[in-house]
This record gives sequence, C-alpha cells and structure tokens, in this order.
Amino acid sequence: MIPAEKNIVIRRGDTKEIFFRVRTKVWNSGTSSWEPGPYKDLTGYTIESQVREAKSSVTVLLTFTIILGDQGDPVDGRGAVLMRIHGSLTAAVSTAIAAGVFDVQFTEPDTDPYTYIEGTVEFTEDVTRA
Repeated sequence: MIPAEKNIVIRRGDTKEIFFRVRTKVWNSGTSSWEPGPYKDLTGYTIESQVREAKSSVTVLLTFTIILGDQGDPVDGRGAVLMRIHGSLTAAVSTAIAAGVFDVQFTEPDTDPYTYIEGTVEFTEDVTRA
C-alpha cells in the first residue's frame, strides 16, 4: 500500500485535530476500475501516529491521541478517525524546531502494521498569546 500524503501545520499552543474517514474499495467490472465502497469497520484496529523532527530521529516530539468511531456523523461512525494533540503539548515543542514529519500507522487484527498516511509538519507560532 502506498501511503496518502498529507502535510500539516501545528500552531504551538493550539489543539490540533485531524479528522478523516476510511473507505473500502469495490471493483466495478463495468468500468474496469476501483471505486469507493462503504466506510470500513475499524473494530479491532490499532491506529498510532507520532511526530518526529526527522524519520531517523529517536525522540518523539508529539503523539496524537486517536479516537475511532462516531464523530457526530450520520453513518454510524464507521471508518471515522479523529486524531488530536492538546495545546499544552504543542506549546511544549521547542521554538528551535521549525519542521518535522509524521505518519499514521494502522494495524488490523492479526496483521503487521502499515503506514496509511505520511507527511511533513510545519510548526508555527500563535499571533495572539498570553
């Protein structure tokens, strides 16, 4: 699987949320192509996401909290993923760090993990601060 690319901006001191839905693919024999199918049941999945200064960095700068399921969405919350980092954690990232990388890894029950999303992170400062 080739990971989707998503570049994000994290504003120090702000809570960062990323919401997405995971769908299955269905083969359409009439068009001979894959098409979006129903939202995927993520029951039993483990999803993890970390931010590091570089892929080779040992130190984890931030770890997203992952919430699966209903996010106020009308389709029983299937395939719904909310990733969140609270502002107190983003505020603690050193101002000497301007950028980093992140990924989102999925582990289905009884399988090895795979990277679903990867990208860069730009760290910026708030204009309004205490």
